[in-house]
Amino acid sequence: MKLEYRFQDESAHNKEIEHLVNELSRYNLSKISTLYQYTKIFSKKIKSDQKLSSIIDFPYGASDNTMRSQMIQNAIKNGANSVEIVLPFHLLSNAMYTSLKKDIEQTFEICEKNKVDLSYILEYRVFNYSVLYRACKLLCRQKINNIYISTGYKVDNLYDHLIAIAMIKKNVPDINITCNANIFTEKHLDILNAADITALSLNSIPSLETATKFISNL
Repeated sequence: MKLEYRFQDESAHNKEIEHLVNELSRYNLSKISTLYQYTKIFSKKIKSDQKLSSIIDFPYGASDNTMRSQMIQNAIKNGANSVEIVLPFHLLSNAMYTSLKKDIEQTFEICEKNKVDLSYILEYRVFNYSVLYRACKLLCRQKINNIYISTGYKVDNLYDHLIAIAMIKKNVPDINITCNANIFTEKHLDILNAADITALSLNSIPSLETATKFISNL
C-alpha cells in the first residue's frame, strides 16, 4: 500500500511546517500534498527528490478558468511536480459539461507541457453517483485517471468512502482512486486492506505512524 501525506491546515505557521517536514522525512512517502499557498515553503524544506503536490482551488473549485490556470503555473514555479485540482463544482452541479471539458483540457495541457503529474479531487458527499461517473469518464477521455473522491474538508466516514470508491470503480474501471478517508486505528487499516485499497493519503503523523507499522507487519 502506497502512503501519501496531505497538509490542509489553512492557518499554519512556517515553523510548524518546518517541524512537520522533519517528521515526514522519517517515512517512506510516495507524495506530499499541500495547500497551494504553502507550496513554496514545502519545496524549500523537503528532499529534492520528494514528490510535492500542490492542491489547487481548495475546497470548492470555485475559481474561474483563468485564475485556476494561473494557480497551477504558479505552483509549478514554486516547486510543485504534481498538482491536485479540485473539480469546478459549480460547473458540475449545473451540468455545464462543455465548460468543464474545456477547463480539464486546459489544465491537462499546462501539466503535460511542464511534465507535472495531474490528479483531480471530487466530492462524493455533494454529488450523486451518476454525476460522479460522468465526471470520471470525462477525465478518462482526457487521459487523466488519478482521482480522490473526497476533498477532506467535511467529516468523512470510512465505510461511505469505500462504498463510493467501489461504486465508481465498478462503473469506471480505468480510474485510479487514492483513499483519503480519515484513518485512526489498525481496524480501519484492516478494512482498507480487505477492500484491496492500494493507495492511502493521510493527514496526521499518528495516522501515518499507525499505517507504517501496519504495512510493515503485512
